[in-house]
Order: sequence, then structure tokens, then C-alpha cells
Amino acid sequence: MSKNIVKFWEEHDLAVDARKNGLAGRSRVCARRAAAHLIREYLLENKIDPGLKNGYDLILFMQKESIAPEAVKILHFFSEQVDINHSLPSNIDLVILLFDLAKELNVDISSRQKPIG
Repeated sequence: MSKNIVKFWEEHDLAVDARKNGLAGRSRVCARRAAAHLIREYLLENKIDPGLKNGYDLILFMQKESIAPEAVKILHFFSEQVDINHSLPSNIDLVILLFDLAKELNVDISSRQKPIG
């Protein structure tokens, strides 16, 4: 299992734990970091070096470059800003979207038996 996939699962689990403890903001942050690890894996597998290290910048890069068009639709939710009530305008669960993103990027996260959450 690659380093990016290990880190993906670590962040995924932190996001799930935060959500269970009522920490929605922390859950979103962890989900974004998990998404960034999926993007890093995708870029590595496709020999693309955007020269970016920041996870949020990677999310924006993928949206702008449209490298994986179907993933761009999903990534939009990961770049949303919270409203005045600290909620995402779309009210979508970023943790659940991680699995859709992995599928659209064709990144294999199945090396783990069963996801938590």
C-alpha cells in the first residue's frame, strides 16, 4: 500500500471520528486532507507533477486543469467555503464523497478490509 493511501485512510478515520464527536469542521478538514492524498496518488500514478504540496491547492489544480473531468464535479464540494452558520452550502458529507472521488480518479483504496464509518 502506498504512502498516500495509508495517509488517506488515516485522515478518513480522523474525519469519521470527528464527525461522530460532533466536530463537523474538523471532519471537513480531515476529509479535504484525505482527498488531497487521493489526488497525490492519482498524479503519481499518471506521472503528473503539478509542483504543489498544499492539499487545498491540489484540489484547486485538479478542478482547473480538468485532468479527470468527472472528479472535477466531486472536487467542487471539497473547495466550498462554509457559510455564516459554519455549514457547507451544499450540505453534503465530504467523508462519503471520498469514495466517489477515489472511484473517479481510479485510485485503488481497497487494500484495507473495510472502511470505518
